[in-house]
Amino acid sequence: MSTTKDRLPYYSRFEVLTEGEPAWALDQRAVLYHFDGLCYWRRPCDAPGFKRVTSWQAPSYGWFHRVDCACPLCTGHDGTQ
Repeated sequence: MSTTKDRLPYYSRFEVLTEGEPAWALDQRAVLYHFDGLCYWRRPCDAPGFKRVTSWQAPSYGWFHRVDCACPLCTGHDGTQ
């Protein structure tokens, strides 16, 4: 059975940084990362909240946007005509 996670496109840390849209990623230890469009945040599975981290501490790949995201990265448009 296919899940939402199976259908989501995954992006690199650089792609989400340049797009500037909120994004999320999970690492192998189930640590949740969030990019709010400006900063990267990390939340271990047992922690009550997020802690700001530097970009190099965030996963380099595996980032995803909301399912309904309409940014050029998710829709496949590069902004050129």
